[in-house]
Amino acid sequence: MDDVQHAYPIFLDLHGQACLVVGGGRVADRRVRRLIDSGARVTLVSPRATRVIRQLHERGELTYVARAYLRGDLAGHNLVLLATDDESVHEQVFQDRLDEGRPILINDAMRPTRGDFTVPALHREGALSVAVSTGGLMPRLAAAVSAEVGRLFGQTAAALLRRYRTWKTTVMPRHRSGAGAVRALRRAVDQRLLEAFRSGDLARVATTLERAEKLSLLEGKHTRPGSAPPPRPGPSQAGTVYLVGAGPGDPGLLTIKGREVLRSAGAVVYDRLIDAAVLELAPPWAELAPVGKAPGRQCMSQEAINQRLKELAGSHEVVVRLKGGDPFLLGRGGEEADFLQAEGIPYEVVPGVSAAVAVPAYAGIPLTHRAWASSVAISTAHPVCADGTPRPIAVPEADTLVYLMGLGNLPAVVEALRSEGKTPDTPVAVVSMGTTVNQQVVTAPLEAIVEEVRRAGLRPPAVIVVGEVVRFADRLRWFRSGGAEAFPVDETSPAKGRTTPKATESARAG
Repeated sequence: MDDVQHAYPIFLDLHGQACLVVGGGRVADRRVRRLIDSGARVTLVSPRATRVIRQLHERGELTYVARAYLRGDLAGHNLVLLATDDESVHEQVFQDRLDEGRPILINDAMRPTRGDFTVPALHREGALSVAVSTGGLMPRLAAAVSAEVGRLFGQTAAALLRRYRTWKTTVMPRHRSGAGAVRALRRAVDQRLLEAFRSGDLARVATTLERAEKLSLLEGKHTRPGSAPPPRPGPSQAGTVYLVGAGPGDPGLLTIKGREVLRSAGAVVYDRLIDAAVLELAPPWAELAPVGKAPGRQCMSQEAINQRLKELAGSHEVVVRLKGGDPFLLGRGGEEADFLQAEGIPYEVVPGVSAAVAVPAYAGIPLTHRAWASSVAISTAHPVCADGTPRPIAVPEADTLVYLMGLGNLPAVVEALRSEGKTPDTPVAVVSMGTTVNQQVVTAPLEAIVEEVRRAGLRPPAVIVVGEVVRFADRLRWFRSGGAEAFPVDETSPAKGRTTPKATESARAG
């Protein structure tokens, strides 16, 4: 990591503030125009000045004092830009600030690190301002980056902001359904506009705002100022429920869209294992509703969770159902979507990174490998029928088998594998608390895995991986944390890079 001390980025409101510029060359020329655009009252002191500066003075846009800087010029000014090539003048200004005995922000174009702040490269288009800084190290690079960002996104973003300003300042105030409903509508509109902007779909931007304008105008037309809020919306007017996959544990594996939806949530219904850092992405006013299922403990039934989603959708524009892993992979997301569909409640699915894929990867286990495994099957270690009664554990025909939620039922999984012909030396891995700092990995032959897991004291949740690819765990384990090791690496293992008879046969077949 570069040893760089980053400055805090900030946009100052200088409207009506007295600002002093010392120097009258090209640097001062550029910076003084930004100060004027910001509404500052500018005084510029310099024996000489560019033609542009003199013209600005003649038009009354700044005060130009045609002389050298003198002690006392700082009086009454809150911000100073130094833009001369005279080191002694700059030193005098810093000394005068000490004599003034009050906080005055100074920028030094000659030695940026000496000043209180640097002036970034700026691209401005309408209400959009893109500022880029290299901390004074390479201003030309900052200018190039700023210009490129503006070229790529400036016109699209400025067009969006112009339309959004009209809606927010002239149409939105007519919406009289109460502060909570107004905030929820604004968050929902913001979310859809961001999605449209990323896709470059300006037509979608216009459609989103037109629908929001119609809704706001309708509210303003039929609701008298000061009257009570409208009745609670029925299912046909319900908010949208987002079934969001939160990933397997590491907060960094939450998708970008998942983050954006969370930030606009009015309510979040979440599982037990969701990391606190993920929940903190929700707005402070969002209603948090835990519905987690813990092994061996009484928990909220799926029917109760469905009803909770229905209730919250009746009072919030955006409801997030936050589920571990991916909502549609052994997460009952399909059941919840089916319920929402039947109730007429709008919903969207935001896929997540499944533990079935991420946890083996964090343990250094590739689920497929050209010479060792070309198929993967994912199953639950706790299969049940539609009526809730247990059913046999599946052992699919695949090179690699992955079982989720399997720690408590590991002996039964092992017995099912044996009954389907898996040999005692079949490689097995059990990964506990995968992708987190508490991750533990135990690898062992099928005949010893139960005892090794018991000895290591693993805790749920855990993922079980079965197959030859498990032999890669030691060689490819890049994510270091607590763990145990029990599986021997022999001379024919893929971890040694050798070709086995099975691999040779696969190559011939291919």
